[in-house]
Amino acid sequence: MSATATNAELVEAAAGLFDTLRANAEQADLDRQLPKDSVQAIGQAGLFRVWNARRYGGAEADVKTQMLVTTELARACSSAGWVTGVITGSHWMAHSLPDRATAEIWGDNPDALVSGNVTPHPVVVPETDGGYVISGRWGFGSGGGHSDWLYMPILVMEDGAPNVRFCFAPRSEFTIEDTWHVLGMRGTGSNTMVADNVFVPEHRTYPLLGPKGAMNGVTRKGHQDEELYRCPFGMIGGATLCGTFLGIAEAAFDHLVQTLPTRPISYSNYLTSSASVGTQLDIAEARTRLDMATLLAHRLADDCTAAGRAGVLPSDTLRARARHDCAVVARETRGVVDLLARLGGASGAAEGSLLNRLYRDISTASLHGVTNTATTQESYGAALLGEPITSTSFL
Repeated sequence: MSATATNAELVEAAAGLFDTLRANAEQADLDRQLPKDSVQAIGQAGLFRVWNARRYGGAEADVKTQMLVTTELARACSSAGWVTGVITGSHWMAHSLPDRATAEIWGDNPDALVSGNVTPHPVVVPETDGGYVISGRWGFGSGGGHSDWLYMPILVMEDGAPNVRFCFAPRSEFTIEDTWHVLGMRGTGSNTMVADNVFVPEHRTYPLLGPKGAMNGVTRKGHQDEELYRCPFGMIGGATLCGTFLGIAEAAFDHLVQTLPTRPISYSNYLTSSASVGTQLDIAEARTRLDMATLLAHRLADDCTAAGRAGVLPSDTLRARARHDCAVVARETRGVVDLLARLGGASGAAEGSLLNRLYRDISTASLHGVTNTATTQESYGAALLGEPITSTSFL
């Protein structure tokens, strides 16, 4: 895919990978990582570069395009959508580094992949001469086994206060431990990344908090024309994952719409499930809830794009709403798949069943910390009432 590909062409390219990714999805589940064929197909289509800057051969697409791309990928393979979301999101994060660092990542290899984890290791790391020496273990490294670079957040003391710094280093300087033994989203290969006295120069780090932090969307000193990277991290972080939630639910819906007209309802007089009024009501509810989740996710994407374009920190209310929108999308899509799984009956619980895998995948994906509606709803409510927001970090 050319760097000049339009947003529509990127989404079309993602949809065009359906057969390849669906054929590999069960193997991804068994291997607990994406097959090389899937990774190569996504890479050759240019979809890992959706959020790379044009100056590095990327599409520099808007937030909704990334969401539509990952929706299409997840419709075929949940893990492919998730890994692509994490990698493209990691590329977005890397663009807050100075030019010297981004040139080290992509200058000689525009196809280099970056992934990592945003939860800091709970030990303060002192600054050394020209950088930081980091050690520790960071779990949930989705796509780390396919990446060329990894990033880790560390705790530091700056101006007498704790802060978080994201540190980027070649994957060869880390080890990856096989720890990803889980219910669903098995193909994401979200293993544990381990650093043992890895030196990271200061120019390959940047702060999360403070006036120059990623939470403000103002870490970048140059290339102000690249509006995508000016959105606050707390808004876009959840948006990177929404496409996968939507794609999993779309896959389950497609499967049921195709199979219900050909299967009876056990212990009833219905020769086809689709003839039942109860089934019709449930399908309509599932479609409506999925449409509502899609509209909410796309509003979030538009809010992120608008925030980057404006180049100023959005209000507390808008940022809290963005966090809550992502959590609600996860909650609603999980509810949709749960409803559809009940329509699918006991046969859908069998190993090797598509519905079995989708149910496990959405159940696991929706447990991600960013989707905790208890805290995001409290934050949004506090913002709406003008009260201090105390329940949610990364806002």
